[in-house]
Amino acid sequence: MPRLLKNLASIQKQTIHTNDGGFSLLEMIVAATIVGITTTAALPDFQRGIAQGKVDRYTNNIETGFFNLKARVSAYKVGCEINFSIHPDFKVNTFMKPTDFLELQNDDGSRKTTDHLESCRTTTDPSLNSQALRVVNIEGANERSDVLVSATTGVFTFTPAGTTASPHDLTILIQSKDAAASWAVNKRGESRLLTRCVEITGNGQVYSGTWINGTCTEAG
Repeated sequence: MPRLLKNLASIQKQTIHTNDGGFSLLEMIVAATIVGITTTAALPDFQRGIAQGKVDRYTNNIETGFFNLKARVSAYKVGCEINFSIHPDFKVNTFMKPTDFLELQNDDGSRKTTDHLESCRTTTDPSLNSQALRVVNIEGANERSDVLVSATTGVFTFTPAGTTASPHDLTILIQSKDAAASWAVNKRGESRLLTRCVEITGNGQVYSGTWINGTCTEAG
């Protein structure tokens, strides 16, 4: 690329007569070429920025969903078992589409017949809105078609106090579906896109972060 720019600059220095205040055809070609080279070089950065933004927004959507679920369980005074294993396509620590186990809304807007929060709804007082219980705050968001998610366990339980009855943490990982695209990886084949995480600890703490070396590392 430096050699090409040098050649273009050399050509541009040749004697070219133009109208006063105007540009020659060659000057416009040189300018267009430089702009094209710059745009091509910047395109991967732009694509990565768009993809990472979608991952981050969906991560916030999940984190808010778990915060709200924990608050509603405490307000409704019910225990709540999250059972992702009820979904036939679910596999622990396997990236898949959010509609495979995390969201209850299908792509066509209909509701799944399998419900990983069924036990929570059946124990909720009929006068309360049990349909408000969900692990994703806004289901059907645009970002869900551009991300993949996984879970470290198939079953996790909140107590009525908002803590958990599970001996282990639940971690949801979120990555871009384009994490392995040519514009997303470095020369070693490693993705430059960050994998985000939402973790619910044994004492009921909910937080989001970046998945680094097998640990959900909270920002800041």
